[in-house]
Amino acid sequence: MTHAAPAPLHVRLLMADTGGGHRATAEALAASLTAQDPEARVEVVDLFSEAGGPARIPPLWYAWLMTHPKVWGAMFHALDGRRRRFFVWAPFYFSQERTYRRLITEDAPHAVVVVHPGFTAGTRRAVSKTDETTAICTVVTDPISGHASWYEAGMDLTVVSTDEAAERARTLGVEDETIEVVDHPVHPRIPALSRQRDDLRRRYGWSDRKVVLCTGGGDAAGTLSTVAAALRENTDAHVVVVCGRNQALRKALSAIDGLEVLGFVDDLPERMAAADVVVTKAGPSTLAEAGAVGTPVVVYDHMPGQEVGNLQWVTSRGWGRVADQLAQVAPQVNAWLDDVDARRALRDRAQAKAGSPTASDRIARLLLERARDAYQARARQDSAHDEGRRIAGLQRLAHLQAVFQ
Repeated sequence: MTHAAPAPLHVRLLMADTGGGHRATAEALAASLTAQDPEARVEVVDLFSEAGGPARIPPLWYAWLMTHPKVWGAMFHALDGRRRRFFVWAPFYFSQERTYRRLITEDAPHAVVVVHPGFTAGTRRAVSKTDETTAICTVVTDPISGHASWYEAGMDLTVVSTDEAAERARTLGVEDETIEVVDHPVHPRIPALSRQRDDLRRRYGWSDRKVVLCTGGGDAAGTLSTVAAALRENTDAHVVVVCGRNQALRKALSAIDGLEVLGFVDDLPERMAAADVVVTKAGPSTLAEAGAVGTPVVVYDHMPGQEVGNLQWVTSRGWGRVADQLAQVAPQVNAWLDDVDARRALRDRAQAKAGSPTASDRIARLLLERARDAYQARARQDSAHDEGRRIAGLQRLAHLQAVFQ
């Protein structure tokens, strides 16, 4: 008798391109999941994009809100509560419930992993209405001051990157036994980039220069233009500005002599590894990636709400400084550029960690454990169902035999 090969594990990661490094985190986890279980089916789904219709509105709102931080901060705090978080996820979930449920649960994944705060509660609701054997997991990308909508009771796993976030999860009802504290995940290829610095500098034509890399996230919002112009005037370094999807900013900065101006790049970690100093807003993935490659960071701006805690996070880890005013950015950059020993020590620490298991690898192991538990629970459920059908068949047969005797 030939037995069918067991089906591979199926893990679906839910994200959206609305800041917070959600895509970078999802792709990092997908890479680690695939490396640890090459047979697994691993998907990254942009839920807003795939759902279409009204669900396409939040990314547009987000882009606008990034240029209006006071409005963002007011909204963040107004909805940041155990009951108030309902208004973060519910409007879009209930307006397209069938579509959301299909995207979350179609093909019955063994584990659904939420990497966006707007999807946590909706995912739990969708899964509970379809197949309760599916493992529901959250990987929180905000290290300390994440929004309340990240945290939901009834999840199988909630991964946070700091003890402060773990305590916040508990106060918002997340069961303690489901919380795991693991460093912020970065793509498993990134830590080793610190060993390739000389090759990367040659690739980018930076071999004989001091290089300062400036970035403001995917939308390059905020005061990046002011910071870049100030650095051009007040340092003797080669200043590289990554403008992301902000074409207007790229055009404006291209008019300034001496700046190397780029649009959206898919090799930002490599460029950070090759640079001497990174100047950035307080996005968690950029900070984590800079730390992983050992390049010192100067934080020039942050969004109110979820990024406030990132300032504490980066300084406590020892790889960055926070400029309280824009006028402090250039002096701090010059201090880093002049302190070769400090930069080398930071890079040495990054290289020492490069060969150890990364956070994304450790999180992937946790996710695969939950997926295997779901696989086994589903197999037991199917076996019990088959046994029930067999017993029912035998009972019908016995009944027919009794009738015709």
